[in-house]
Amino acid sequence: MKIDEPDAQQLMSRRAAAEYLGTTVGVMAVWDCLKRYDFKPKKISGMVYYNKDDLDSHLNRMFFA
Repeated sequence: MKIDEPDAQQLMSRRAAAEYLGTTVGVMAVWDCLKRYDFKPKKISGMVYYNKDDLDSHLNRMFFA
């Protein structure tokens, strides 16, 4: 693995994260821009990635809170 590549176990691309949350890439981009949810996106080589644990925390708050 190169230093600038995301860890496949922990980081998900915006497309994968959107699919995981059941939404679209565009909605994810708007949420990031408006800081609607604190997913803490990471930019690596011009691409946006999300930590799976942050997405899981969001899902837990949405469905089990």
